[in-house]
Amino acid sequence: MDSEISNLLHNNTTSHGRTDVTIKHSLDHGRLDVIMNSIKDAVYNFKHTFNTSDHDRKIDVYIFNNLNDYQGYLKNMGRAIDNGVVSYTAMNNFDANNHADVGGNGADVYVYLNSEGNVNQDTLEREIGHAMQLTNLGLSYILPTAVREGMASYIAGLENGNHINDHKDINTLSKIKSKNLKADEILHDGYYGQNCYSEIEQ
Repeated sequence: MDSEISNLLHNNTTSHGRTDVTIKHSLDHGRLDVIMNSIKDAVYNFKHTFNTSDHDRKIDVYIFNNLNDYQGYLKNMGRAIDNGVVSYTAMNNFDANNHADVGGNGADVYVYLNSEGNVNQDTLEREIGHAMQLTNLGLSYILPTAVREGMASYIAGLENGNHINDHKDINTLSKIKSKNLKADEILHDGYYGQNCYSEIEQ
């Protein structure tokens, strides 16, 4: 576990109101600037979309150098993830010794660099959306999967306060409508459940 973290040579912390985001990475400044802008946009969009109050929040973003480091770290942390899961967010808390525990006003986000050395910005913004849910909405983890994923995907689809995925959303809603699902079938479906077959359908 320490080996994957030791490869992340730099820590950069930015403050967005009272939300502090620390990025653990080994990126050059050009790629880091892109990531920092995506994080700033996602935090801003979440606060303004859901009108959350500005309390002390702490989000740590781990940007692993490759898929193997990402999977190895999460496995050693006891996080059970499927092979197709390319990002992960978990609630945490920090005690006097800066040890993480479940609950509280902090969240960890885990993503990794692709073969070209980049992070998928849509994925990153969606995970920041999840982190903002966990740190601002209390028991948000008990919400139905479709609601959690829908909120996070909505944040990832905002640009300058405007939603840019309308065409994709319209096509998705059309597919869902054709399945003639009842509301409880959608709300009680799992992440990759019987009724919704993709992240965008969630």
